[in-house]
Parts: sequence; C-alpha cells; structure tokens
Amino acid sequence: MNLRSDLSIIGVWVIVIVMINHLASSRIRLGPLSHDEAKVLFAYRSDPSVFAYHAWNPESEEDARNFIERQSIRSKGNVGEWRQLGIYDRSSNTLIGDCGYFRRTVDEVEIGYTII
Repeated sequence: MNLRSDLSIIGVWVIVIVMINHLASSRIRLGPLSHDEAKVLFAYRSDPSVFAYHAWNPESEEDARNFIERQSIRSKGNVGEWRQLGIYDRSSNTLIGDCGYFRRTVDEVEIGYTII
C-alpha cells in the first residue's frame, strides 16, 4: 500500500473509528490527539494555505491545546458534533495531519482531513 491508497480509505476508517480509538494501516495510524501535539497542530492549522479550507484554525498554541482537550472529552459519534483524530506516520509516530468527521444524521457523516 502507498500513502495515496492509505488516504483513500480514511473515510471508511472514520466510520469504523466512531466505535474505537485507534486504527492503522502499514504506513499510517489514526488516533486521539495528544496535548503534546498542540505545537505541531497549531503550526500547520494556522497556515493560511491550510486554514482557507477549514472552519477552525487556532489563534495560538494554547487555542490548539484547548481544542485537543475538548476533543478528548467529546463523546464518539454524536449527531451534530465534530470529532477530530490525529493522523500519524507509523514508522516515526509523528503527527502528519488530522482527520475529522461530523455526524449530520444517524446515517450521514461528513469527513475532512489535512495532511502536512
């Protein structure tokens, strides 16, 4: 598998991950964001070429840390809520992006992701 094929199945993963916390392929892993990653999340999410395509961009590293905290206590898969997960390179366990899903209805999910 290459990174492109890994990314093409992110949508399927997100639907599955509603019920679990981690999922992985041979190259990437999806999982909860860590407070230690606030600096990295802030760095790429505050880049104008990235936040032009997102509804949320952090105004500070502290804002990113608070976002991660809110995500850690948010329940999984409630209708009307976004849930954000980190995308990690498995070989280095480095955060390389994030993936979010919004449960519009019981049967409809919107998915978005950022890869740096």
